Amino acid sequence: MSKIIDDELRAAFVAVADVLIPADGEMPAASTADVGGPTLDRILSLRDDLKEAFFRGLRAIAGKDPAIAARTLSSEDPKALAAIVFVPGPTYYISPKRR
Repeated sequence: MSKIIDDELRAAFVAVADVLIPADGEMPAASTADVGGPTLDRILSLRDDLKEAFFRGLRAIAGKDPAIAARTLSSEDPKALAAIVFVPGPTYYISPKRR
């Protein structure tokens, strides 16, 4: 994987992405659609404006229960949560595994 995001933060992102996009019927969960894969790196390389808040938020939630950590982040650093919430959608919907 790329040097844009390390493995620990990538795992934190995938965990919170599954909270945001859970499996539903025939639609896969975010992790099953590989939202933490190459498309994540591509989005991060294109959206420099998100990086600071995105990484700050991931560092705050890494190693914690993702649902609880996201709720906490919502009150403590809503800008970081907004950056995190933005990213899974595009990565999910262009994923060949989701299509």
